[in-house]
Amino acid sequence: METGEFMHRNVPLYISLTAAVALTVAAARAEDGLNYPISPQDKLSVRVYAWQQADGTLREWPAFNGQFVVGSDGRVELPLIGLVDAASRSAPEIAADVANRLQAQVGLIAKPSVIVDIAEYRPYYVMGDVDHPGEFAFKPGLTALKAYTIAGGFRLIQWATAWQPAHDLLSAAGDMRTLSQRIDELKAKRARLGAELASESAVSFPPELGANSKSLVERERQLFEVRRDALRQGLNSLASQKALNEEEVKALQGRIAVKANQSQRIEAQIERTKGLVQNGLITTAQILTLQQAHSDLQSQQLDINGRIFIVREQISKTEKDMLDLQSTRQQEVLADMQATEASLQEAVNHIQTLSDIMGQAQAAIGTLSLANPLHTATAIRFTIRRRHSILTFDDGRDPPIEPGDIITVERTGSQAAGGPQSAAQTGIVRADGKSPAGVQ
Repeated sequence: METGEFMHRNVPLYISLTAAVALTVAAARAEDGLNYPISPQDKLSVRVYAWQQADGTLREWPAFNGQFVVGSDGRVELPLIGLVDAASRSAPEIAADVANRLQAQVGLIAKPSVIVDIAEYRPYYVMGDVDHPGEFAFKPGLTALKAYTIAGGFRLIQWATAWQPAHDLLSAAGDMRTLSQRIDELKAKRARLGAELASESAVSFPPELGANSKSLVERERQLFEVRRDALRQGLNSLASQKALNEEEVKALQGRIAVKANQSQRIEAQIERTKGLVQNGLITTAQILTLQQAHSDLQSQQLDINGRIFIVREQISKTEKDMLDLQSTRQQEVLADMQATEASLQEAVNHIQTLSDIMGQAQAAIGTLSLANPLHTATAIRFTIRRRHSILTFDDGRDPPIEPGDIITVERTGSQAAGGPQSAAQTGIVRADGKSPAGVQ
């Protein structure tokens, strides 16, 4: 790894941190979770859904869903299917494996929908010249400077007044990066909800959600497709039931027509036989038989009409269920859209507040620069132990941090003349960027 001088020896820590902040705020976002290789200590979130053909619903499997930690052997133990290889595989690869094994284990006709996310990354570690060394929870988008800030910065120095503005600057910058990622998540969700409200066949995501947001965009696209397919299957199931009922009504109406035709023929035969009975050519019992047959046909017609009424009621209920299914989905999406818009506006307002804080911190650094003529030059060296590699950065770069990294922080540079008083003025220069020595 190429190394170099972090800063010119006469440029203090605070000014270099200010430049680093400006770069890190616009830097790349969280690591692409779809391509992230799972490792021991990572915690996975597993959700399983299956379409229930009997009642036309998409049901979650609560007994299977949950969060599971990858063991030291690189495997994760899941209900029903047991141990699943996870190390060095991506979340989609694990999801596909779980779906195949569940289908085989349970005997499903179709594969269930399995979503695997990283619920919690394995921790990273900060040691060396920081105020709070130790183990820390990893979050996507972490960089060396932010890890250094989370660990408390350099060990507490006596002159906190001079240190606080730069500390505030770094803290606000870290919070801004986290909020920027949150805003991207909300924008992706808003695009998905908008597509659902408009009954679109696909989601059109905002152009600013580029390659760095691939993971969250893909997650929202998958959720859109699952919800779209569930609604479509539910409506199709109800439509099939309605079609069957309509066919039954047609068949029953055909039977009514047949019975009516038979009834007309018997009525005509009864009229013909009345004269024969009067003339004594046939017995009364014969005409009674015809009348009984006519009565039976009328009773059958009434039964068929009753069945037609029941089936038509079923058709009306099915049509209502279809409307209710669509209306419920629209109401849910609309409520979710309103909540998402509110959260997005809140995040944007928060970023504006953080921007104001950063401006105040930068102004405070400038004020301290004018008030203090002496300084020392201080640089930061980051040494990162990552798997089987050791990476060193002392040239002003702010490298991204991965889960499991061990970061060692060191102060480098030399003090200017002035002893303890110079140390008290660490990072103090004029607002115009010139050192006090250069303008005396």
